[in-house]
Amino acid sequence: MTQTFVISIVLLVMIGVLGGGYIARKSHQKEKVQGGSIGRASHFLASAILVTTAPAVLCSATFLHPQFLGEVVIAGVNLTPLAHALVVALLMVVVALVLLIIHAIFARPEIDRAVPVEDRGWTAEDARKSGL
Repeated sequence: MTQTFVISIVLLVMIGVLGGGYIARKSHQKEKVQGGSIGRASHFLASAILVTTAPAVLCSATFLHPQFLGEVVIAGVNLTPLAHALVVALLMVVVALVLLIIHAIFARPEIDRAVPVEDRGWTAEDARKSGL
């Protein structure tokens, strides 16, 4: 591993922890995050990954120059940096969505318990009491 790679990864992790923590905290202030510790952890990780997506793509294209796809040439144009950047962005978004699905699975039972009992709808008695 080169020094540039290590520095880039450390910076991306710092951006993810700080930015993801900020976003998760603001989200929790706006509406309580359900799902217990697993729900909160998956919510935080998804926030961190989504915050880190753009910086990761920029680092990938400018500093890291990954070669996991090999060389991508279409119609004589070398699209290797673009292809790698798109794959990195797509994979990060997919991982974040999987984490949000995990969050939803653990949060759903608590949300269902918080929902009030079925509404009986508008009745004739309600109409008489409304004064309309």
